[in-house]
Amino acid sequence: MFTLILVLLSQPLFGPFEQFTFMGEPMDTGLGSAPCLVDWNGDGLTDILVGTRDPYSPLLPDVDGGIFYLPNTGTPDTPLYETVAVLEADGAPITHSS
Repeated sequence: MFTLILVLLSQPLFGPFEQFTFMGEPMDTGLGSAPCLVDWNGDGLTDILVGTRDPYSPLLPDVDGGIFYLPNTGTPDTPLYETVAVLEADGAPITHSS
């Protein structure tokens, strides 16, 4: 027998808003993007993966439907994103259709 217990919270568990920056500028991943915070490289820091349509920013490589990787080179308390790479498989960019 399994028992299901539901807990209702009176307050959401959201923290304060944090503006991520890339190369010292506020990060805007663009319309139709899908940013995901994840420890992609296993170093204990929160990296960013972004799936986007044709990039509008000169800071991002020109890959239509690309998935971009921004490693955190800062700390857990002070993330720092200064580089971007396109995720690849077998030497070709991994893309998605939007």
